[in-house]
Amino acid sequence: MLQGLMILPDGNMIPDDRDIISLLADESFQRWLAGAASETESKQWQKWLNAVPARHATWAEAKALWQAAQFQPSALPQVEIELQKLQQRLELSQANPTAARRSPVQVVKFARETGMRFSWKSFGAFAMAAAVLFAIFWRAEIASLLNHEETQQTAFTDYGQRKRFQLPDGSLVVLNAHSTLRFSSDWGKASERSVMLHGEAYFEVAPRLRHNSTEPQAFVVRTGDGEIRVVGTKFVVYERNFGTRVVVEEGSVKVNPVNAKTAQTLLAAGQLAEFRRGDTSVTTQSADSGFHTTWWREDWQLEGTTFAEVIRRLEETYNVRVEVQDEALLQRKLSGAVENRDLEVLIAALAKALRVEVSREGSLIRFGGASQQKQ
Repeated sequence: MLQGLMILPDGNMIPDDRDIISLLADESFQRWLAGAASETESKQWQKWLNAVPARHATWAEAKALWQAAQFQPSALPQVEIELQKLQQRLELSQANPTAARRSPVQVVKFARETGMRFSWKSFGAFAMAAAVLFAIFWRAEIASLLNHEETQQTAFTDYGQRKRFQLPDGSLVVLNAHSTLRFSSDWGKASERSVMLHGEAYFEVAPRLRHNSTEPQAFVVRTGDGEIRVVGTKFVVYERNFGTRVVVEEGSVKVNPVNAKTAQTLLAAGQLAEFRRGDTSVTTQSADSGFHTTWWREDWQLEGTTFAEVIRRLEETYNVRVEVQDEALLQRKLSGAVENRDLEVLIAALAKALRVEVSREGSLIRFGGASQQKQ
């Protein structure tokens, strides 16, 4: 391994330390954000992310800007004209390297709308210059969307962690493992309270009036797939690069996929909705909210939940791999409260409920044959 690089099996290299511009200009990183990366790419980017805690903030900023771009369908700038001003702008950026590093990039939107495979390697130095140019050109537009870049805060969790905290308006958030939430430190006179999520979070939104108005101030959760709008309610949002799922525990929310032309879909308590980028439809169904909304409590409520669903959550939350000796176990349904204090307690409780043996070797968990406990 070369110093400062991670080398993939196919020969591609991922630099260890990246600024926002070079991250968003990287096709492999774009595929990872879009959920279209290969298994090898995904593992390497995940390794890069987890190796240094400080990278979570850089990744979250890049993710937030990339997601914001999905809501800004705009014509591309006149590059040839703007390039004539590039030297002067670059000199200003070099005089303020922090601002240049934090500048948003619209490169992803260009690649997606043209439908072309945009190879930065082929364009070399020109591509990087264009990336800087786009960052400068779109700075005002994206900063406005994000309620000004300098006021943004980022909360993140690693595998096996959960974080409970209050937003500036008093709303409660419980951030699940391996998740990132980006939000403004002061919504002040803003027309809406907006957060950006990757991963999973539980929200209890505090009602709030708009500045100098009797109208409620909307609360908006954005993911790469679309947005969820509420006024005051309790709900869970789940997004892991394979689509977004919303489950309402109390109140109601409106969901709207990226680029959807139709009216927003209204969800009431006890309903679940799923949608994903590239598809403007929303799938809704009734759902027992316990499995989806109690993962952050000491007692996790299962309501006819298949063991296969439980396994997926274990793997995503704790970065483990689960094997079962009998595949029939996958369709077994579990109901009732399960202790949810930590992984060891949880898998022991699940094994007891399933009446099977369980063992763990590092990150591998095996649920095996029938246990010897009394039936």
